[in-house]
Amino acid sequence: MSSSLRSVRLTLCLAAVAALGPGAAVASAQPVRVTGEATVALSPAATQALTNAGVAVAPLAPATATSTGISFPVAFGRVNLAADRGFLLHRGGVSLTKGGKTVRLLRPVVRVTGAGAFLSVRVAHRTCHLRKIVRFVVRKVNHGRHHVRRKLVRYVRHHCLHRHGFRVRAFTLGNLNASEQNGTIVATASLALTQRAANLLNRAFGTSFAAGAAAGTATATLTVVPQHR
Repeated sequence: MSSSLRSVRLTLCLAAVAALGPGAAVASAQPVRVTGEATVALSPAATQALTNAGVAVAPLAPATATSTGISFPVAFGRVNLAADRGFLLHRGGVSLTKGGKTVRLLRPVVRVTGAGAFLSVRVAHRTCHLRKIVRFVVRKVNHGRHHVRRKLVRYVRHHCLHRHGFRVRAFTLGNLNASEQNGTIVATASLALTQRAANLLNRAFGTSFAAGAAAGTATATLTVVPQHR
C-alpha cells in the first residue's frame, strides 16, 4: 500500500466526525493540529425509532441543524499518523427530549487507538432534587453525623450548582472512505451504536435499540493548522 493511500485510510479512522488535512502535512511523522467541521445524519431506521418513541432531536450550540444533519465544529484535534493515534474534540452537542425529560449529549470526542476508532459523548447529568436533599439531611442526622450544615452545603454545591455528567463511548466507526481535492479531505464514516449507548437510550426513552445498530453517517472536512516556527 502506498504511503499516500495509507495516510488517507488513517485519516478516515479519525472521523466519525472528522478527517485529516492536506497531503503534505499528512505525510509528516510528527503530530499535526487540525480544525474543521463535521455533519452527522441519523439513519432512517434510527430516525423512525426515535419518532415512534416520541423523542425529538435538536442541536445544542454551537452545533447547528443543516439540511443534511447536525453540524459540529472541531474545537481541537491532534493526530500522529506514524503512530496511528489521534484525538478530536468537537463543540456543541444534541438534546433528546420526550415530554418533560431531556438527555443532553455534549462535546463529541473521536479517539483512535490500537483498539480501534470510537466516538464518545458526555451525558449531562444533574441530581438536584428536593426529595433527595431532605433524605440526605435526615440520613445524616439519624446517623449522628456532625457538621450537617457543611455537608449539606457540599451536597448542594456538588449536585445543584454544577453540571455533572459521565462520558459514554457511544459509537464505533466503520465503512470509512475519503477523497482529497485542493488540500482538503472529505471523509465519510458509518456510526454503529455501542451496547452502553443502546442501554442508555432504551432506559431513558423506552426505545429498543440494540448494540451494533446502524445509527447514521458522518461527513467531515478538516484542514491542518499551520505550524508556527
